[in-house]
Amino acid sequence: VDPSSAARRQVARRFRIAVTADSAATIRNADVVNLAVKPQQMAEAITRLSLRLRGRPLVISIAAGITLGWLKRRLPS
Repeated sequence: VDPSSAARRQVARRFRIAVTADSAATIRNADVVNLAVKPQQMAEAITRLSLRLRGRPLVISIAAGITLGWLKRRLPS
């Protein structure tokens, strides 16, 4: 999920993957969720995503400066 539609199209073409602006639809039945957002966007992304996670998907973050403890406090158990 990227706020920029142009960036989403570029990523989709480059990596031949599906992209969307709708994070809820994307993670509904996901086994793995990769949080690849800018650190300043992480709080908003986690707030929106944590309400929609089902089961116990593997959550991966590559955001600089975001610690495992920070994520654990904000994600559902």
